[in-house]
Amino acid sequence: MKKLFLVLALSTTLLSTAQKGFSGSWISDTSSYYTNIIADSTLVARVINISFHENRVIEETIIKQKKDSFKTLLVNKRNGYSVEIKYMLKDDNNLICVYTGDLNRTIKLKRVIKH
Repeated sequence: MKKLFLVLALSTTLLSTAQKGFSGSWISDTSSYYTNIIADSTLVARVINISFHENRVIEETIIKQKKDSFKTLLVNKRNGYSVEIKYMLKDDNNLICVYTGDLNRTIKLKRVIKH
């Protein structure tokens, strides 16, 4: 019984911090945009892309969340570009993004800042 309680307690702790791992600023080699993810222990609240080079800000709409991933919709109104992006943590400093729509590609983001 003690082992069961210990496993349950550890599982609850790990699950409650799952979304917080996404929180931070991320960058890829394929874009001038910084992807900024704001999250707490239970959900991802916002995803905002900022390019200082292009002087642009594009916010993504969160459409689905699971304990170890989330999915967004990104629409660039200036050029009509539209993609769904599935975010998954590879480890503490690497994020895997699967793009579908106007771009069908998997891109790796590296953490720049942890929030």
